[in-house]
Amino acid sequence: MSTSRDLLKALMKPVDVRKLIDKLAFDLDDLEVASLEQPRLRLRAGRLQSQMLLRKLELKGKVAAIVGQKSIHIRHKHGNSYTATAIKNELGYDRDVRHAQRKLDEAEALESYAKDLTECFKERSMALSNLIRLRSSEISSELRAAKGQAEVNELREKARRMRDRLETEEAL
Repeated sequence: MSTSRDLLKALMKPVDVRKLIDKLAFDLDDLEVASLEQPRLRLRAGRLQSQMLLRKLELKGKVAAIVGQKSIHIRHKHGNSYTATAIKNELGYDRDVRHAQRKLDEAEALESYAKDLTECFKERSMALSNLIRLRSSEISSELRAAKGQAEVNELREKARRMRDRLETEEAL
């Protein structure tokens, strides 16, 4: 039970969206730092997405409560002669309902944006992984080339020593 409470506390911690967006870009020369901070950034983006989802759900409940209360009020005011369509039309003009619906619409847009941001960090993770594989491959190629060059140099040195020894033996 305590774990759930701790998780909710962590989830509700504010996310600096501007800083998160600024961290999407990374320096190719510093892949190590980018890959080390990636999990933390992805968790922040996920936390933002969860916060936006919770906000949307909260506002959905508020809209439903306002619509329910206003519907009951309209039904009492006009009696049973009012149809559901007439009540719905009257609710469409109600200032409180429109205001609550606008907030819900904004929350849905923010949730969509947070999903996109989370997806960007997922793609950032894949890009980092691919770049690290490429860098590893380059390093391996360079190491093989250096090793091959070292072997060539060693064989040349052996050949030179043998030539020198043969020239020395012929001179005697």
